[in-house]
Amino acid sequence: MKGSIRPTRQGLWAAAVALLTFVSALASGNNLLYLLWGALAWAFAVSWGWLLAATRGLSARGAFPDALRQGSRFSLRVRVRNEGAFPVHGLRALRGPEAGPFSPLPRGGEAEAGLDAELPWRGLNAVKGLRAASAHPFGLLVWSAPVEAETLALPNGSKGLSWEDVESVCEASGTERPRRGAGDELYGLRPYAEGDEARLLNWKATLRSGKPLVNEFAEPAGAKVTVRVDCAVGERAVQQAAAAAAALERCAGRGVQFRLLAPGTEVPFGAGRGHLLVCLEALARLGDGAAPRPAAAPA
Repeated sequence: MKGSIRPTRQGLWAAAVALLTFVSALASGNNLLYLLWGALAWAFAVSWGWLLAATRGLSARGAFPDALRQGSRFSLRVRVRNEGAFPVHGLRALRGPEAGPFSPLPRGGEAEAGLDAELPWRGLNAVKGLRAASAHPFGLLVWSAPVEAETLALPNGSKGLSWEDVESVCEASGTERPRRGAGDELYGLRPYAEGDEARLLNWKATLRSGKPLVNEFAEPAGAKVTVRVDCAVGERAVQQAAAAAAALERCAGRGVQFRLLAPGTEVPFGAGRGHLLVCLEALARLGDGAAPRPAAAPA
């Protein structure tokens, strides 16, 4: 992990004081001034040497939550490992005005810090401005090194969309019919069995029949939905990707089978949350999302 060392603001003031002290000592021959200059020079030398030695074995990387959405706030985790010969103190993760401290790093130790972040682009985002830094021991010099971080942002279909936008990318086929499952609509009644949850009891039917009866719910089956995106770049592609993401989530929530058709991409029919994630990742990498775009640090 290659870094650079530069003076801090306090270090610049201390360097100016050291220079004035040295000039005054030369002019007056005062031993106390020489002693003060020597102490400041020693502090700078120790800071430089310690930062070089302590940070030599550091490595760092960015870690992201699963299934991140474009434009959503999240906690970006920065993980560091110390494989050097010395412990590391005062290490921080920095990005713009955001700062997160690491716990002290012993030899062979690992630590983690968190920063608030947001991914502006659908698809691959290269997080810029992320650094690890330390001004230990005296705050006169600071060591700083960039941290590489890249991740995929799924399209966000939850903002500013009408049902007309969502329906415009959907093509239905087959006939939707209810079947016994885990949906929200009532499928029928059956006798209570050991292990059934009390919340499933239908009290009105139980009182009428004199026997405990529980509700069975229905999930849709038989219908298939094709979510189609016909544009991969430009503003229309942005709108269609958001509408397609909302349509895919709607299909997964209703339990119907769905697939994704887009330029250069085809995900076959499937159902459930796992298939939804596959489709959203394919949608995220469509067009401009296939190559990393810079996610700038906040000002």
